[in-house]
This record gives sequence, C-alpha cells and structure tokens, in this order.
Amino acid sequence: INMISRSGSNAFHGSAFMFTRSNSLVGNGPNDREYGEFSDRSFGGRIGGPIVRDKLFFFFLGEANRRDRPSGFSIGGPTGNDFGHYAEAARFQQIMRDVWNHDVGSTDEFIRSTDNDNFFIRADANIADGHQLTIRHNYVNGGNLIIRPSSYWYQWPDNHYDIQIKTNSFVTQLNSVFSND
Repeated sequence: INMISRSGSNAFHGSAFMFTRSNSLVGNGPNDREYGEFSDRSFGGRIGGPIVRDKLFFFFLGEANRRDRPSGFSIGGPTGNDFGHYAEAARFQQIMRDVWNHDVGSTDEFIRSTDNDNFFIRADANIADGHQLTIRHNYVNGGNLIIRPSSYWYQWPDNHYDIQIKTNSFVTQLNSVFSND
C-alpha cells in the first residue's frame, strides 16, 4: 500500500530517511542455528513547497526498498531449518542432471530478493477564486521472487516464480466551489 497525504505549501519542507537491518544485528535462530544472510534497506526523501506563492505548489516523494531474505530451509546446510532427506535430495539432483540435463540448484539455504522503487509528484494550482487544480503522478517499479518451502515441502532454488510490476498512475482533478450554499 502506497499512501501519500501531503501536498505543497507556501513554505519549503522536506525530510530524508534510511532504515536498515541485517543478520549481523541478530543472534542465532531456533536450535542455535545461524540465520541465513539477510538485509532490509529502505531509503528516500520528500520535498514540497511553492512554485508561485499562494498560487502554485509542488510535492515530490521518492523511496527505494531493497530486501534480501533467506528461504528458511536447507538440506544439511549451515543455516536455516534442516529439511533432512539427504539421500533422496542427492538422488533427485543426480536424476535431474543426468536424465534432463537440468541443475535444480544447491541444497544450501538461498536468498530471495524483493526490490521496489516508488516515486510520487504532485502539483496544486489555485487557478481562480474557488477553483483548485491538482495534477499527480505515481510510479511504482517492483519485483518479488516467490518461493515457499516448508517443513513438509522442500522447494529447490529453481522452483519459483518472479512477479515484476511497473505502474504509472496519472490523475488530474479539478475542485470547484460555485457558491457558499
């Protein structure tokens, strides 16, 4: 959900932010096994103000998110929950390589990425007494690698799907007041 509730004004306002966390900031997981490599980084900023005092205003927001998360499971790997079934996994890998010439990936825990960028720009104009024009544009570019292994079902690194989305949304809005009634 992307919600912006700001607009420009007669004074310039702005801010910047950054948030980060990673596996270096946490201890071990269940059964004292290390967590896999992960990071979560968000950063961005906003600025708004007048273009023409009392008449024309702008607001801009930019935000980027970069998230790398471990899958949570491995087969005998040093991190994540140990799925087990080592012999079956090795046999499956060998059959896929020998018969189908396909590498299903490692049995180690793997990292999946979820990245997105959001940009929002808005202009408000007081065009006449009682009439205000708003023009805004929102751009979203993101991706999400979907894979859901569990304690009942091991998913190999090549068994996933990737959702990519790019959205441009443009709105023009005219608000008019014709009388005090």
